[in-house]
Amino acid sequence: AATRARTRRRDVVPRVKWGDDEPPSPSASASVSSSISQNARLRSEAEAPFRVFRLVSYAALAGSAGIGTAIATVRSIAGLVKGDILWSDVSGWGIDVAALSLFLYLYRIENKARNKQIDRLERESRLSRLKVRINFKDPKVLPLERLQGFARVVVVHGSRAYILASLAEAAEVQDGIKDRSICIVPVVSPGAGGGTEVLREEEMLAVLPNPTVLLSPVLVDQWVAWVAEQKQVAGVDADQDVYVGLRMDGRVRASGKGKPPWKKFIAELTPKEGIWGTQFMSGFDGRV
Repeated sequence: AATRARTRRRDVVPRVKWGDDEPPSPSASASVSSSISQNARLRSEAEAPFRVFRLVSYAALAGSAGIGTAIATVRSIAGLVKGDILWSDVSGWGIDVAALSLFLYLYRIENKARNKQIDRLERESRLSRLKVRINFKDPKVLPLERLQGFARVVVVHGSRAYILASLAEAAEVQDGIKDRSICIVPVVSPGAGGGTEVLREEEMLAVLPNPTVLLSPVLVDQWVAWVAEQKQVAGVDADQDVYVGLRMDGRVRASGKGKPPWKKFIAELTPKEGIWGTQFMSGFDGRV
């Protein structure tokens, strides 16, 4: 009886399948978006811990200057009406206006930088939720965030010919790519009809015969949408062939037009061995 009770309790718990290729439901998408926004704000505070303090300080100082400006304005108007306006009132009004303008300007710059940072972190968080298929011999589907600390992912997006040419150049230095735990995600641009396309595993392996460095994107339309958003932010043409390289902690470390500079990546990145193979050192994996 106890065994049957435990079995019934286990059946109540839903099983999560990482290999599920279906897009999430609208309610699940809303929950994920809320989680991404909250995570981005927490990461923003961690990256710039004194930014909130500066924003509050600028707002408080601007409020104080605004009150001073209002008082000086009333005194100046009253003196003008009476005909005995004092130079001290006019100079005080000018100082208050200048202070108010300065603090509002500083607050605007700081808030703009904060919003830009949060937008970048939200894009990186959305990227970490995208799924890839690993291990072609025994396929498994995982979100990209599960590879953080283990792999440096490079997303290659463009035409089929561009991706195959990029893989061919990577094949020339595949030993260095493997030693530095670089994994390549080829995302083919939509065709003229707007439909998504995926490179066959046999086609990729024929050019780069090393399945350990190749990842196949799942739900390609989501990958295409993410790259399109990244292009729009960077001011890049929608049909431009691009690459985006990530650090081991999932943050974008390099991006550009054309083929990825594999030899440059190998020269800049350290082999994932020794202390550089630890989770702690993933936060020092190149500049962002």
